[in-house]
Amino acid sequence: MKVKTKDLIGVQLDCAVAQAEGITWYIDTVRVKGATTTRVYEERGECSAAFQPSTNWAHGGPIIEREKICADYLLDGRWLAVSRITEKQGLGPTPLIAAMRCYVASKLGDTVETNN
Repeated sequence: MKVKTKDLIGVQLDCAVAQAEGITWYIDTVRVKGATTTRVYEERGECSAAFQPSTNWAHGGPIIEREKICADYLLDGRWLAVSRITEKQGLGPTPLIAAMRCYVASKLGDTVETNN
């Protein structure tokens, strides 16, 4: 299914970032504090680790720094992220979501193929 990059959110956005990063990943559903949640995991040899760049600064922050992405708060309550390398943009409700949409647009284009 094709999805516009500007509409990516949650697991779909994290999957697109993983794809843009060129890492091997998979999706799994786990229970966290009594609630079921779906997450993207990065395969690392015999083990794996959650990969959540759209919500975890430890994952998304290095991408933002490396890719020279700047985020600014807009008066309408959204965030605008701009790549200083590619000049692509991303909008979102948080700076991480805006920045990851910007990154995906820079690497994969304005539309991405998703499997979920």
